[in-house]
Amino acid sequence: MSIHSIIKTANDEFCRFSGITALNRKMRINRIMSSLEQLDNRTLDDIGISRWQIKDRARQIVDNDNSRSAA
Repeated sequence: MSIHSIIKTANDEFCRFSGITALNRKMRINRIMSSLEQLDNRTLDDIGISRWQIKDRARQIVDNDNSRSAA
């Protein structure tokens, strides 16, 4: 399972939003965190994420996704 498929699964239902509200942002972050937290440490290591980085990486993913869609 790749990081891209995890993110896609976590974000599918939110793709229809062109803008993002604070609530939607929090919900997306929580869904990504939940998906990543289900992975074992070896899989996280394979995709370059430590367990302690999950929250920060989820925020980065959502913020990067929003900056791309705004451009």
